Amino acid sequence: MTLHGELEKLQGDVKAKNAETTEAVLRMLLKTMPDLEKVCHLEGECLKDVQMVDEWATKMLNATEAGNWETVDQDYEALLKMYE
Repeated sequence: MTLHGELEKLQGDVKAKNAETTEAVLRMLLKTMPDLEKVCHLEGECLKDVQMVDEWATKMLNATEAGNWETVDQDYEALLKMYE
């Protein structure tokens, strides 16, 4: 699946407040981002974007595990704005 596809899936899970699948998607993103950086030899703005996804995914995962859905929603919206 593509990054865009994973973010769309995440949107549905966040809206449904489905902790299990939200956490699974976020963990997958966190696992994938470092590999993407290395394999694609990212630099400059592309590297910055991938690092931002990693930061937001970490924040969202922590908030999801704590059951803080308001923060999860806010962080997801901020992540989407990054790609506008």
